[in-house]
Amino acid sequence: MNKAIAPYVRQPIAFLPYDPALPEVAAQTESLIRTKIPNAEFEHIGSTAILNMPGKNIINVQLLCEEDQYQQNVSALESLGFIPISSNMIEPQYHPIEVASLIYKGKPYNVHVLLTAKGSEYHVNAVFFRDYIASHPDEKEQYAK
Repeated sequence: MNKAIAPYVRQPIAFLPYDPALPEVAAQTESLIRTKIPNAEFEHIGSTAILNMPGKNIINVQLLCEEDQYQQNVSALESLGFIPISSNMIEPQYHPIEVASLIYKGKPYNVHVLLTAKGSEYHVNAVFFRDYIASHPDEKEQYAK
């Protein structure tokens, strides 16, 4: 197991204030994954990708790849210490989700890596939602409530 990765710990859902370390944790996650998948493309999505947005503080990162690359990329993620998790979320069930905790400055952060087909409806919608909420303060405030 990679020294920066710790076992994923399921925690009760909690609404937390924005943590300013979140963008750096997402960047560290991407950097770590690139050690195994050098040409990986990512999108940091969800509330942790939006500056000053409170939320669950679970970092969601889309690993963009073609569906025929899912298994190869799952294996690479698991060699880093990620584990599979079944999804009962809105995401399509065929999207593999790998999870781990990343240790950043001594603190564990739960990370979800969603393998997503580049250009797919899910990819495009997640990016649109992130960008829309980030650029519309009234909607951002309403969403946070």
